[in-house]
Amino acid sequence: MFSVRLPFATARTRSLPLARDWFGSTAVCLGLITLVAARGSVPQTLERQHLIPGFTALALLVMGSLVVAAKVLRSTARTALIGTAAGTGFSVTATFIIVVADQTVHGGPSVVFSHWHIYALATSGLIAALLAQDSFASGSFPAALTAMTVADPIAAWLWGALLFDQVPPSNPTAMASLAAAGALISAGVAVLAYSPTIAAAHR
Repeated sequence: MFSVRLPFATARTRSLPLARDWFGSTAVCLGLITLVAARGSVPQTLERQHLIPGFTALALLVMGSLVVAAKVLRSTARTALIGTAAGTGFSVTATFIIVVADQTVHGGPSVVFSHWHIYALATSGLIAALLAQDSFASGSFPAALTAMTVADPIAAWLWGALLFDQVPPSNPTAMASLAAAGALISAGVAVLAYSPTIAAAHR
């Protein structure tokens, strides 16, 4: 998201990106490349649909815990926790999109509305959107957007590995690469969130 905004910000301010902007963009790109390379080509499966209720309960528990913890904090910490909950909510929505799309393909649109997944999809999207707006309004915009941008893909990958991947990566090299990818993406997003170039364009 920040990597997309940066070119528009430089055009609006009529200035070249700063060194920190290049560092942040490079870190995000390298992190995404590392993530895809480490994950590799993994066959998709929907044979674990019996785990979806447990996944839903776990996601709700994580989001609820983050919101409760945020209520006792203030300023940037509260904003970051609500943003993390929102990002997790968006990852839940993405997961239900896969499930509902598979039901549509195999059973047709009429079958979709006979399952609870379509309603969970709509509810999760609404909750995530409300949390996102709460996060934006509660404090630091960079902190909110950074937390959401980092939490969404990490949580989405976790849900995908648990529900849809036949054999999730488990060897030490792959796990270390995934950790490195997460660190690169997090660092890059954090740097770009506080970019003077983007802040100037926003003003």
